[in-house]
Amino acid sequence: MGTGQLIRDYPVPVGDTQGHSKKEDRDPPPAAPSYCIECLLQKTQVRYWRKGLFGMLRPHQDQQSLQSDISFLISNISNAIVAYGNGNHSIVPINYDLKPPNLDLVNWRRVLIGMNLVLEEPDTNFEIRSIAVNIWHTTDHRSLNGLLILLKAFQELPWRLVQLVSTH
Repeated sequence: MGTGQLIRDYPVPVGDTQGHSKKEDRDPPPAAPSYCIECLLQKTQVRYWRKGLFGMLRPHQDQQSLQSDISFLISNISNAIVAYGNGNHSIVPINYDLKPPNLDLVNWRRVLIGMNLVLEEPDTNFEIRSIAVNIWHTTDHRSLNGLLILLKAFQELPWRLVQLVSTH
């Protein structure tokens, strides 16, 4: 499949004179899960979000704490997918009620930045409520869906298997 085929099948959003794209122009056609995973691997900073994801999952000692982190990430990525439909610079709402008590904020940031989301926060910030997460022009809808598929797969795995996968 050549570049022309990709452009024809997945049009680039069309913006107005001030660079804002219309919601209906931003919504890509539904893609197969395998295509979403390909986008996840090709259109994101894989090393960065992977380091953050495994950094978040590795230290858990039980299934419940692992599920808390995964559920929080699923909530964040699901909200990012919804916010993507509102256009560039849209704020991604964070559900603080789902925030695990021992959330690794550094690795959480890595996951989101690796997915080409923009984090705005004061310098030397240690409080998640001070972080604004935004959609950016480099954020890819299909990549977000790819990460969501991956997170849901991790959610189905037993804790010991996730530990094995995250250490290699």
